[in-house]
Amino acid sequence: MINYAPSGRISFIGLILAIIIVLIAGTVLGVIAYLISKTIYLVPVSPLALAFLSGLFATLAVHWGKIRNSIIAILIGLLIGTVSYGVYRVAEYAGALVEIAQINAVKDISGLIAQVQGGQRQLDLFLEREVGQGGFLGFTEFLAQEGMTITRTGSSSSTGGITLVDESLYIYWAIEAIVILLIAAGMARSSARKPFCEDGNRWLKDSDFQMVGAINNADVDPFKKALLANDFITAGAILAVPPPSGGALVRMVRCGGATEQPDDDIIMTVTHKNRRNRVETAFTGMMSFSAYNMLWNAVQQRRGGYQQQQPPQQPPPGGSGSGYQFDF
Repeated sequence: MINYAPSGRISFIGLILAIIIVLIAGTVLGVIAYLISKTIYLVPVSPLALAFLSGLFATLAVHWGKIRNSIIAILIGLLIGTVSYGVYRVAEYAGALVEIAQINAVKDISGLIAQVQGGQRQLDLFLEREVGQGGFLGFTEFLAQEGMTITRTGSSSSTGGITLVDESLYIYWAIEAIVILLIAAGMARSSARKPFCEDGNRWLKDSDFQMVGAINNADVDPFKKALLANDFITAGAILAVPPPSGGALVRMVRCGGATEQPDDDIIMTVTHKNRRNRVETAFTGMMSFSAYNMLWNAVQQRRGGYQQQQPPQQPPPGGSGSGYQFDF
């Protein structure tokens, strides 16, 4: 057995799909974050919410695009983090333009453009007088000079609390951006490392795995070491001993065609409950079908029920592991 690792494969169509998803989702998240911030902005809840939502859509993009490459997944997470936070900042500038332009109902697009351009000229003149430059950069510098006050309920421009201004506010913005990028990239990477059946070209669901036994929590590491060393006698002995209630569960799924082949991959997961009573994966491994047969034989020998080995039950046509029976 070897430790499971993603294949690193991607498809051009899947990559394009993932990029489209993160660009659209990042833009929408940035606009929504700006609209909410006009009413309330909580430190650090608001940036963390944007980070986790960006990460959620990054994982969806990785999943739907079938991205099994960790580096590409990280880049996808960084992309949506950059887009969402960048759009949020640019939306602040656009919102100021709209307010200054005092856009009313217009009958044609040319009238709207004229009003926006007029508002931009007014805003640029103001920014050039206050900070020496206009545009988005001048607006950002103006916000930094104005500062932000963090109170016990969030942030505002009122007095009291901790005031961030100039360099300290730039540092805070940088920390916000870094946190969003890291969380989104980390969630995307975790999604890309989930078990994937290459022969079936699909992500494996929890329901695809069938429990084949359980082991004592204390035997998880020895069991893993024995499998990695291809010591199926020791691994079979550990798996054959009836564990107490609450032991680690051993589950497997076969990735292959409708008929079993010697080069089919068997993906194994060992899960247990942590101190918080939450199920977590101790390790995920991959072995050949022939290695699985040796483990199966070792278990039968240990249980004293070894006879001439019979092939395990065949999976249904097109199952790719779904419905496959592991006869431990």
